[in-house]
Amino acid sequence: MPELGALREAEEYAGKIVDQAQKDAQKTLLGTPIALEEMNREKEARLAAIAAQAQAAVDAEMRDLEARLEGETGIRLAAIEARRSAIEEEALVLLRERILRGGTGG
Repeated sequence: MPELGALREAEEYAGKIVDQAQKDAQKTLLGTPIALEEMNREKEARLAAIAAQAQAAVDAEMRDLEARLEGETGIRLAAIEARRSAIEEEALVLLRERILRGGTGG
């Protein structure tokens, strides 16, 4: 009968191992949604960081484009103003000549 006692002890030990394994499996199953939620939060944080970097790059490019456009616009306005001044001056010269000639067409 000693074998029967050893078998019972082995069965009890195996039962404890099975019980512990079931408890561990239950903990794992309960922890899975929490782990998935944490992974999703981390993924969202990484995506937010990537989006922020992309937005910063776009903002920097927009500032650069605005500055270049502002510079080009200033140059063009200066050229237009110079031409306008030259035309006004030429018109004044022609008007003086016409007045000095007595206003007659020529």
